[in-house]
Amino acid sequence: MSLQQGNYEFSKKLLRLWNRSLNVKGLIYILTRSDSILPKDHVRLDDNTIYIPHLGINRTHFSKNPLKAIFPKNWRIDEMNALIYQGSISKISALEVIALKSS
Repeated sequence: MSLQQGNYEFSKKLLRLWNRSLNVKGLIYILTRSDSILPKDHVRLDDNTIYIPHLGINRTHFSKNPLKAIFPKNWRIDEMNALIYQGSISKISALEVIALKSS
């Protein structure tokens, strides 16, 4: 499942579902879009969610603090890195996270 598809509340619910599936001391790797580079034709729906007209989809683009805020309290974030990729049309920004379920 993709953390970036849908809206911020959906992403929050998805992380809670993943929390139930992860064993204690289990690691999770997340690569999700960040808001440092947004598509030119986007429409902002809220602080974290945009609509992309040419794709007809909503997508969550995170900054670091809102992403940290939706992580379950029993997860320890070991790494959070900002990345930029060259896509087929334009650059894409992402956040890469490695977290451990501590309890």
